[in-house]
Amino acid sequence: GLEAALDALRTPRVYLHLDLDALDAGAARANGFAAAGGPTLARYLEAVDAVFHRFEVAAAALTSYDPAADADGRARAAALALLERVCARA
Repeated sequence: GLEAALDALRTPRVYLHLDLDALDAGAARANGFAAAGGPTLARYLEAVDAVFHRFEVAAAALTSYDPAADADGRARAAALALLERVCARA
């Protein structure tokens, strides 16, 4: 469904907002709002690629990281992986 939604957008440029608490809580707990049912890190990275494939990304933000909620460091690792992907595609 994401790719179809992106294809329906009629704009050449986008702002890419990446909320870490959108990740499935089982994959990473970035803050107190993390919940089940979100994408895995692999799917989130695929979504970033899909956005860059279709649009010029004018700006990007990575938000909602609370180190106190990240007991095992997986959210930090996910944040770094997302940042690396954005920087590699920019």
